[in-house]
Amino acid sequence: MLIENFDIKPLNNSQCLLSWTSEAEDVVSWIFINGRFYCGPFMAGTKERSVPIPFSATRTQSVEIHDFFDTETVPEAVEIAALVRPGIAWNAVPEAAKYRLYHVMAGKTEIRRGDFPALSIDRIEIDCPAKLEGRGGRWHRFRVESLDRYGKESESGGQAVNYFAADLPDTVQINILRDPATGLMSFNIGE
Repeated sequence: MLIENFDIKPLNNSQCLLSWTSEAEDVVSWIFINGRFYCGPFMAGTKERSVPIPFSATRTQSVEIHDFFDTETVPEAVEIAALVRPGIAWNAVPEAAKYRLYHVMAGKTEIRRGDFPALSIDRIEIDCPAKLEGRGGRWHRFRVESLDRYGKESESGGQAVNYFAADLPDTVQINILRDPATGLMSFNIGE
């Protein structure tokens, strides 16, 4: 069951509290943000439920909450996003004043995608600042470096993470025709 009534209240400069009421205490909740799995199975033991979620004032988010009465059902997101704008997350470094994101598309030069301020949280999450090339599916590599207060990058070289970007397939048109004499319907999938 898709939960349609929920509240979102700010917690701090990077998180909000997502709250809702389930039908029963024993239901299992699953949460999706922007068409991607975020949390689940979540079992609070009460009807009133709350979960902190990442939040940024500079982006729009689609939030879905699904409740099920059994733990075997694993739902899919209603809104499936194209895999061309991934969420990027890393653990905070105590000495960091800011972080720098680097990006490489297979066979090309590494480019800097931006600098991001260090926040007073354990884990930083952002949306990729650029839409990735995903036609036919392509590999991309990301690396995050911490910078100290003098602007010097960490010397660890950062751990590079691979990401496969893919655009959603083209939509198909479904034609439904009804024969007025027989009442039968015919379905045709067109281009």
